[in-house]
Amino acid sequence: MSRWRQALPRPSRAAAKAPATPAATVEGTPAGAAGWRAVVWPTALTLGAVTVLAVGALQRLPVTVVALAATAALVTIIRGAIAFLAIRRLALARRPAHVDDLTGLTNRAGFVAALRSALGEAGPVPAQGCRLAAAAPERQFALLVIGLDRFQLVNDGLGHQAGDEVLIAASRRVAATLCPAAAVVARLGGDEFAVLLAGVDGPAARRAGRRARAVLTATPYSVGSLRVPVSASVGVALYPDHATDADGLLQRANAALGTAKRRRSGIEEYQPASDDGPLELSLIESLRVGLREDQIEVHFQPKVDLATGQVRAVEALARWRHPARGLLPPRTFVPLAEHAGLMPALTTLMLDRSCAQAARWRDAGLDVTVAVNVSATDLLDLAFTEQVRSVLAAHGLRPGSLELELTETTLMHDRARAAAVLHALHDDGVAIAVDDFGTGYSALGYLGGHFPVDVLKLDRTFVGRLDHDDDARAIVRSTVELAHDLRLRVVAEGVETRRSLELLRQFGCDAAQGYLVGEPVPADTLTRWLEPAATLTVTRR
Repeated sequence: MSRWRQALPRPSRAAAKAPATPAATVEGTPAGAAGWRAVVWPTALTLGAVTVLAVGALQRLPVTVVALAATAALVTIIRGAIAFLAIRRLALARRPAHVDDLTGLTNRAGFVAALRSALGEAGPVPAQGCRLAAAAPERQFALLVIGLDRFQLVNDGLGHQAGDEVLIAASRRVAATLCPAAAVVARLGGDEFAVLLAGVDGPAARRAGRRARAVLTATPYSVGSLRVPVSASVGVALYPDHATDADGLLQRANAALGTAKRRRSGIEEYQPASDDGPLELSLIESLRVGLREDQIEVHFQPKVDLATGQVRAVEALARWRHPARGLLPPRTFVPLAEHAGLMPALTTLMLDRSCAQAARWRDAGLDVTVAVNVSATDLLDLAFTEQVRSVLAAHGLRPGSLELELTETTLMHDRARAAAVLHALHDDGVAIAVDDFGTGYSALGYLGGHFPVDVLKLDRTFVGRLDHDDDARAIVRSTVELAHDLRLRVVAEGVETRRSLELLRQFGCDAAQGYLVGEPVPADTLTRWLEPAATLTVTRR
């Protein structure tokens, strides 16, 4: 293993600690040497002129000869300095050919060249001063492609300078965590990084990916006075298991990254069918059939009132009863629905089924508010407001029985249109909730000032850290206080421990939702939680 670590390029110590710049090279020659070679002849001529001046001082040469020699020496020195500076600038301009300007890591071109050399497809490559040896066929390699999730929100919300600061900090975390085990750590561009590991198998590669993801997401990034939380996803591809060439390996790792982002699973190893276009098209067509043939089920997750312990609100969540693959969660098919233009049909189904169930609970004497998730596509539909009104009227429900949940990202797609639609529905009495609050970097005052918000749902990113993170506690406590000052109710998502639940009670949070409270279940199973005398009994951690 030591021989391979020596043969393969690794990020310099400077690259791991700061956005450093490696020594410049021109065709493998140090920039300083290239500059000095350019002034050899001017230097020789200068020495000749100085010699003439020295002889003139001893032998009293004519003044004209001495003046010409002095002028020649001065002109030669100036010309040589100009040539030296010009060639040095040229050398420095060529230096970043394989180096990322922002982070100091190897860039995409350098990484691809390094990968090809490692796999025996090319000769030595000048990447940060490293030289690569061809890989023996029996050797194993793992390629990790790491992407920051929804990073565009950082650039859009805080500006590109803030985004650059986060990328620099992220590059340091990755390099510091995976070096010296990593053969190469690179920035592929945008918010994506790549790591090449030598001599590791699938389990070891996944462990490395989990370490990288953990260090990237463990603590928020400091940007001025702000602390910005960022999540990450990792795709893993193995040589020679998944591909035997550099382009194929990169393609497989990127496909695995796409799967990890789509499933929100954090890390995925490439599966032969994971990027199969025909398979995705087949799933989309199956989803069309599923929407027509009653394969979509609605499960409900309870929200417990932290003051009374009673459940008076639920969130409706879609489940796809696939004929071959069983019960599928939303993350496996909602992105497909968005991609294929099926979200209006899915939202219509969810609204109708949810309101029908709310009407059944009302007829049984149970007062329950049902929350339904709404996408950006829905808010851009001119008929959406009337659609909601029609569904409520069809089931004889008052508007207050329905709550629409939208993410900050959804609201920002078309702010003017979203505000108009939501104000119309809010004026009717429909409640509006902002989901995943804290991940979109919008100010609470801005949201409240532009949109008719009733409920704020704290993202699980913060709630899940309450047990052990003082910063998370401070953020949640202050957010609850500010929300209450703005007359908003606060619901905490992702509550999974008794300690978190107790802290939320202490902070004055209004309601909690998560596996500690209850998992999403069919309506019949949930009804017992909705009895007037029923209160929450924690049976889990």
